[in-house]
Amino acid sequence: MALQWDGQRWTADGTAGTLQLMLDLGPVLVLRLHAEGGGTRWLAIGAGEAGAAWHALRCAVYSRPPRATPRVLSPERSPD
Repeated sequence: MALQWDGQRWTADGTAGTLQLMLDLGPVLVLRLHAEGGGTRWLAIGAGEAGAAWHALRCAVYSRPPRATPRVLSPERSPD
């Protein structure tokens, strides 16, 4: 299984969506992917399967999802 995070959304084997941590058993994470097109996929990923990416995966899973950055509008100038 290929699980990827691009900074905006998760992709599991080509299916994009939002990821939700359901259970953290230490060496195993149980995750639920809510697909953008509908449907749900359950994932169980172990430290052995993730290898050197385990720490980065845990950090990404526990990070808050990105928020839209509000635009800063310049104040309107009053007529002179």
